[in-house]
Amino acid sequence: REWEEKNVPKTAIDEKFKKYKNYYAPEEIVKNSTRVLSFGIGNDARFEKLMFSDNNKLEIKLYDPTPMSIKYSKNSRIFQNHFTFYPIAYSPTNGTQKFYHPKNSSENCFSLKKHPTWGEDVPSINVDCKNLETIMRDLSWKYVDIIKADIEGMWWEFCNELLTKNINFKFLVTEFELNFEDFSTSLEKATILCDKFKQNNYNAYVNKKRGKLMLELIFIRKDIDGR
Repeated sequence: REWEEKNVPKTAIDEKFKKYKNYYAPEEIVKNSTRVLSFGIGNDARFEKLMFSDNNKLEIKLYDPTPMSIKYSKNSRIFQNHFTFYPIAYSPTNGTQKFYHPKNSSENCFSLKKHPTWGEDVPSINVDCKNLETIMRDLSWKYVDIIKADIEGMWWEFCNELLTKNINFKFLVTEFELNFEDFSTSLEKATILCDKFKQNNYNAYVNKKRGKLMLELIFIRKDIDGR
């Protein structure tokens, strides 16, 4: 929380933001956008559905290779009608990779990274992985308006690619899980990324303060944000 006060003192709870399930987004951006990339669905796409209820012109692409999400996508009518689901994980490296799933954990707790508390003998499944550059090329997209990334420990790689590859986007909401490596190292990386976003003309906000070792952050392009 001290890190948030120093590095991202603004919160997303004000008149410009609207709550869409767990995440806040500026209502004007949602209503004036056309393209959404969402990584990490689990069995709950209410964030995406609520945005779609405000703007039925949104083209929404969802990525999650977990068995729970694949089952959910097959049983949810909205995926057939308005959303496109891909059983693909984000990774900076394309190709098939191990998706680790610790014993005695929640059904949707999968990660390309091994958590230090999981030990050596961690169950895994093989999943198809793609980086952002490949995903944008596959979609024939030159830009994306809204991005959500809940990708269990891959925030450093995801945000770095987003910035270094100059992906054209308006709004990002993401989670920085700080417990996949040494806590001070994670906070140092979070500081580096926030500075990079600011240098690339993005404002930073806290989505909401969490009672565990994670940061929920929002980044909005300054010319769109108007602040």
